[in-house]
Amino acid sequence: MSIKISILGDSISTLEGFSNNVVMNDDHDCYYPNSENDVTQLDETWWKEACRQLQGTLLINDAIGGTCVGYYNSTQDNYNHLGSNWCMNNSTRIEDLHGSSSTDYPDVIFVFGGTNDLCQNDFNQQTFANNYSNMINLIHTRYPNVKIVCITPYQCYLTSDHNPQITFDNLNTVCYWINHITTLYPNCYLCSLQDIHLSGNNTPPDADSHDHPNVKGMRIIADRVAFVCSLNGIGDYIYG
Repeated sequence: MSIKISILGDSISTLEGFSNNVVMNDDHDCYYPNSENDVTQLDETWWKEACRQLQGTLLINDAIGGTCVGYYNSTQDNYNHLGSNWCMNNSTRIEDLHGSSSTDYPDVIFVFGGTNDLCQNDFNQQTFANNYSNMINLIHTRYPNVKIVCITPYQCYLTSDHNPQITFDNLNTVCYWINHITTLYPNCYLCSLQDIHLSGNNTPPDADSHDHPNVKGMRIIADRVAFVCSLNGIGDYIYG
């Protein structure tokens, strides 16, 4: 039987028409499709390709552009999806990861967040760690039998002044905490993208956002996610 997969994420996991809780008003809701990027189709997203390789079925994609894992006491900003109402450590968003009935639960949840946390002026590692841990705990409480695949951010902006908060140290800290937290919960697995730089596989050099993978970058992420799942007995893995 095909496994049911849900996504909890930020703009990297969005696609117009396939992102739960999003009304497409502007690119703050869904990044994809975007004139600066060549990802336009469902089959070109990392999550759809990972589902294909695992022979799984997409249940719910709750990805919202701009959202952080945690809440950093910033002003509530509905336009940019910042604040306690939008963060991934949010029982409402986690509740929305099941299907049309309250018993139509996912078998697997891909959690892909943390990049936007690094962009916050008031980012600090303890707030991130506490929020990430609580998010995983909320998921386990709501879906006791689900398998959670925690995907780390990949290197981006590290040579740019666009977001100077994203440094090697901060990125390594976020990845460290995601790695550590996955060891504290059953059926929780790490998918590290820390060694994936996506050089040449992101948006063009003249674009204003280098943290959103293009089609080639999406495939690199999908291959890693599906392979990690296969090592942990998740899905019926195929490749190619």
